[in-house]
Amino acid sequence: MKYIKPQVFDYLDAYQYLQDYYAFRKKVDVGFSYEAWAAELNFNSRSFLRMMIHGKKKLTEKIVASLAEISFLTPDERDYFFCLVKYTQTSTLKEKQIFGQKLIQILKRQSSAQVLAESEDFISNPLLPRLLSLFSYDDVEKSSVSFAQILGIREEQVIQALEILHKLALIEQPQKGVWISKVVAFKVPDNKGSLNLRKFHEKSLAEALKAFDLPQEVRRYKSLLLPMTTEDYHTFNQLLDDFAKEQMVRHNPKTYSGRRLFQVNFNIYPVSEDLTTTESFRP
Repeated sequence: MKYIKPQVFDYLDAYQYLQDYYAFRKKVDVGFSYEAWAAELNFNSRSFLRMMIHGKKKLTEKIVASLAEISFLTPDERDYFFCLVKYTQTSTLKEKQIFGQKLIQILKRQSSAQVLAESEDFISNPLLPRLLSLFSYDDVEKSSVSFAQILGIREEQVIQALEILHKLALIEQPQKGVWISKVVAFKVPDNKGSLNLRKFHEKSLAEALKAFDLPQEVRRYKSLLLPMTTEDYHTFNQLLDDFAKEQMVRHNPKTYSGRRLFQVNFNIYPVSEDLTTTESFRP
C-alpha cells in the first residue's frame, strides 16, 4: 500500500503536522518509534521529544533545526516550517499576525491553483464550482446520486452540471457513473466588468437572502461602516485577500465527513461621498 506523506503547506498547526508526520513514518516503517526518531534527530530523550510533538512542551530551536534539515528538501518548506512553529507557539496576537502573514506569503509562492478560462457556463452558475469542490474529498462518492444528496438538489441538475464540467475538460468519466476531476485546485479570473462574474454574484447574493431563514447556528450576517481613505481601502482589500487565503488553507481537509460546504461572500462598496466631492456640489 502506498502512503501519502503529509505536506507541511497543508497545516496551520505545527504539532498536528508533526503528529501526522510521525503516523506516516510509522505506517511506512512499523519499527519507527520516538526512540528511533530521537536518535535520528541526535536528541537524547525520546519522552521529551514525544511531549514536544504533542504540544505538552515547546519545540526547542535545536529540534526545529534538526527537523527542518532532515524532513524538508526545499527552502520554502523549511521557511514555512520555521514560521509555522513560531505561529503555533507564540502567545501574543501581534506575533500571531506577523507569522501568519509570512505563512501566507510563502503559500502564495506555492499556490498551484489552476486559473480557469472565463466560461459563462462555469462562472455564472454557483452550482458548478461547488460541485467541482466536492471532487477534492477522498470520502465523497463521485456519482450524480451522491452529489445530489450532499447538495440537496435533484439528480437531473447534477447530471446537467457534470456534463458542463466534462465539456469544459475539468472532469472525466473513466467508467459509467463514476467521475474524476482533472483539476487539483482552481480559481476563477477576477475580471472587472465581467458579466459572467456579475451573474455569479447576483445568484450568490440571492441565495444569501434566502439563507436568512436558516437556523442562526448555520448562518451569519455582519455589516460594517468604515470611513477609509483610498490608501486605507487598498490596505483593507489586501488584508481581506490574505484572510481569504488563510481560510482556504485552514479549511482544506482531505475528507468531507462531518462537514458542510459554507459559502462566504465578501462585499465592500462606498455608500457616501468624501467632503471634497460634496463641496463641489454646493451652490
